[in-house]
Amino acid sequence: MCVLKSPTPMIIKKILLTISVLFCTTAYADNWDVQIAESNTHTYVISSPIKIEYIKKNGLWVKQKPKKKRGYAMVLYNANCENATLGISSLTEYSANGASKTLLDSRYPHYQRVIPDSIGENIFNFICSVNDFY
Repeated sequence: MCVLKSPTPMIIKKILLTISVLFCTTAYADNWDVQIAESNTHTYVISSPIKIEYIKKNGLWVKQKPKKKRGYAMVLYNANCENATLGISSLTEYSANGASKTLLDSRYPHYQRVIPDSIGENIFNFICSVNDFY
């Protein structure tokens, strides 16, 4: 597995972004195959190929897959790279049988400061690296 860490120099971020997009793929169903973060309870993956223009305009869809139960959640993250804040504008949970439950759907996410050394920081760095790189 390839996990994108949160390096400090921007050039390293760009190199890691390119490497992760091109080479660090794992076999996940439904083309969700680039792992960007992992915790004790969840794996965070994004679709490949990455739609750069979509990320720049709308944010990044991340699939959060629990490690101990079936089903998953789809979360739309939005980053304000200038202010170092991250927000969620959409959150939908899917059960193992395909039933969905939308928990959040907003045009205007509530942004919060990025917590250092967190999953949110990894997602924030990924989005901002895409915006800086392209």
